[in-house]
Order: sequence, then C-alpha cells, then structure tokens
Amino acid sequence: MGYDARHGWTPLMAIIEIDSLRVEFPAGRGVRVAVNDVSLAVEHGETMAIVGESGSGKSVLALSMMAMVPGAGRITGGSVRYEGTDLLAADTRTLRRIRGGHIAVIFQEPMKSLNPVLSIGRQLTDPIRFHRAVGKAEALRIAASSLAEVGFTQPLETVRQFPHQLSGGMRQRVMIAMAVSCGAKLIIADEPTTALDVITQREVLNLLASLTRKREMALVMISHDLGVVARYADRVSVMYAGKIVESASARDLYRSPRHPYTRGLLGSALRADTESRQLNPIMGSPPDLLALPAGCAFAPRCPVVLPRCQDQVPELVSATPDGGAWPVACWRDAELSLGARHPVSGGAT
Repeated sequence: MGYDARHGWTPLMAIIEIDSLRVEFPAGRGVRVAVNDVSLAVEHGETMAIVGESGSGKSVLALSMMAMVPGAGRITGGSVRYEGTDLLAADTRTLRRIRGGHIAVIFQEPMKSLNPVLSIGRQLTDPIRFHRAVGKAEALRIAASSLAEVGFTQPLETVRQFPHQLSGGMRQRVMIAMAVSCGAKLIIADEPTTALDVITQREVLNLLASLTRKREMALVMISHDLGVVARYADRVSVMYAGKIVESASARDLYRSPRHPYTRGLLGSALRADTESRQLNPIMGSPPDLLALPAGCAFAPRCPVVLPRCQDQVPELVSATPDGGAWPVACWRDAELSLGARHPVSGGAT
C-alpha cells in the first residue's frame, strides 16, 4: 500500500483505478451529478465495499467501472483504468474483450439480467465461447463445472433449464457462475442479495467470499447496508450525494467511524458487536442532486453541523491527531476524532 494526500492509502498494484470521475444525467434545464469527482483504487484480490443510501451514486459508479452508464447519462470527466487500460478511451473491441472476460457484473435482480427465453446452458456457453475461444462441447463442460462450483448438485440438468424454473437464489448463483466461467479477475456485485431471504443472502455472500479467495479475484460489493458488508469487506468507501465521504479498512471504519454520515449509517442498523439494541436513524432525506447545498451535502442532516459546513465543501483528506490515516470529508474531523470514544449528539451517533 502507498499513501498520498489526495487518495489516502491506495494500492501499489491496483487492478482498477478511478481518478476524479464525474458522471452527469440531463434533467430538464439542469444536470444531476450522480458521481462527483470520485477517486478510488481496488487491489488485486481485495474486496472493496461501496455503501450509502439509495440515490448516493453507488450503482452509477459501479457501471462506470465498465464504461457503461445507463440511460442518457454520460461520463464528463476523469478516468477509469483497468490494469493500465483507460476504459473511457478504449475502442469497442477492447471493451467487449474486457467486459465479461475480465470484469463481470452481478446485478441485484438476476431475472432481469437473464434472458427468459434462453436456457441456462445457452446463456453460459455463449460468453464462454466468445471470451475463451473454445468449441461448443468444451464450453458446455466449463459451464457445468462452473455451476457445480457455485453449488448446483446436478449441473447437467440445470443447463437445460430456463430462468423461470429456478429460485431467486439459484438465479443469482447462475450469475456468479457466469462471472467465474469466463475467468473474470474483477467482479462488481451491485446489491447482490436484494429480494433474497436472510438465509439465502448469507449463502450468496459466503459463496462470493469463498470464490474470490479461491480464485484470487477482486470484488467490489455495492450495498446500502453496512451490516451486510461488515463480515466480507477488506475496505469500505462511504458515498453520499455522489461523493465519497470516508474510505477506510473495514476494521477501522466499524471501530472508529469518523464522518457523521458513517456514524449515522451504523447507528441505523443493529450491530452484533454491541449490546445496544437502540436504532438511531439519520434524520431527514438525501438531497436533490439538482439542488445540492452550497457547502457539505450532508450539512442539512448533520447533528454536529458548523456554519462553515453550510457554504464550504470539505475535501476528502486525512487529518487525525492520533496518527491514523484514512480519507474523510468533514470540517470537524480532527475535532471529532479526539472524542471518537464518545458519541456525538443527535441522530447520527
């Protein structure tokens, strides 16, 4: 790991590097900035969690990692480099080779990602044949092996089935099999446990964790739930209103959250590492991206807001008096870090 003042601790051998990324969506006479000057890097074999409320920009950031922006959105600044290749400047042939073959996405609703009129086998073997340049029989063998690896006990029967014949958890396992069957080095999992029951959620997350360790893949996990990622992530980046407001190792973040928004997210969920069963929800709602506050976007909801927060945007920098080093975008960070053992007043404790 290496340290610099802008990004904090960053990988020396990153598989993907995002620098000053900006993604906009036209909206009437204005624009919504869904991703606003975001920089981060993911190391080979690392699990990075990106967390935040709905509308914080997590999913748009995830798609931007593959140079894919939904709808009328467009990337208006920054760069995305996969193992040195700038995806935003790459030609179509290069992008087709990298998407699926090197970077795979697991979406939150697999029924919308899988083609309902094609068999599971067809949907697995087509990308295998394209990315691995093998014949039909070998592609089928790889597909069956991948299905077995993700927990299907009768993979040769599964390849003949259609998505509607499988449960939600089984369809999500098919998506994971699709990712590993083409030899992806990086998996982006966008809310992979949405709409699954608690037991199936844990099974899917345990499977992802096991496969990434076994195959030494990097994993970017998108979630709104800090409790879900606590067990699985090496590092966590917290997003709010299109910006990363805090980024740290999972251990540091859960032990000593520094940004008031991070504290609010933790206070809004039950935690296994504390005896308290009291929830402290964050008051208010996320801001309208068409009418962001002049200063810190979290200021209208922050329990420790200062006048300075109302009109000056804090930079994502590291400044702790105890020598700790991870980036936080908060004007009160140094002060609050001194009292980290004592809860701040208000809803975001």
